Amino acid sequence: VSLSPPLSSFLQFSKMSEEKSLASTAVDIAMIFLPALGYVDQYITITKTRQNKGFSLSVSLVLVMCNVLRCFFWLRSRFEMALLYQSMFMIAVQFVMLEVCVRINRKNGTSGGVTELFDLSKFWAWSTLLNFVIFSAFVVFVLALFEYAIPYSLEVYGNGLGYAALLVESSLPFPQWNRNRKVKSTEGLSKALIASWFLGDIFKTVYFVSNGSPSQFLVCAFIQLSFDVLILVQFLTYSNTSATDKK
Repeated sequence: VSLSPPLSSFLQFSKMSEEKSLASTAVDIAMIFLPALGYVDQYITITKTRQNKGFSLSVSLVLVMCNVLRCFFWLRSRFEMALLYQSMFMIAVQFVMLEVCVRINRKNGTSGGVTELFDLSKFWAWSTLLNFVIFSAFVVFVLALFEYAIPYSLEVYGNGLGYAALLVESSLPFPQWNRNRKVKSTEGLSKALIASWFLGDIFKTVYFVSNGSPSQFLVCAFIQLSFDVLILVQFLTYSNTSATDKK
């Protein structure tokens, strides 16, 4: 039975729309979960070696703070839901990383309590997961107060949140690069993690361009890619050097 031209065209359009929708959903799912995959290998490395010296806790600080800021930015900007879910998932992943680092440090003799929160010299190097939770909850509380107090008509605040979130995120590789530079070693740092940063940032850049995301996202992606390249160079430079050898 032959179909009339209008009906045939409609069915073809429906099929193309469905395929496009499935592809778009697959890309969104990849955007949510792929950036966190590298931390699985880093987690395994830490648990196997029972040391977290190769992983900078400042990476988790950057990721928790920038993703909290991005969640509040979404309340003002309403960008893609996939990016919001990515932020929520990444926050959860970083607390898993903090938990294993705290647990390993405790076994290695580092211990303390809530009073560490008031010691600036120990900022984000606390020995209990509770301290990380308390500080993060305080940041959320302060941002929630601003969200309630500042009217939505004040666009400069919303744009400021976006730039703050993405400028913080763009500095993500810097703590790891700086740590590697100081000890002149990448020992204990997961190659899969750095590869996921590099490939993930390329993927994000393409995603932002194709989806017409706010310009803040593009600026962030380009800065991150630059540091990713620098860390890859460090892996090549320090490939035959261990942190112990440099002591």
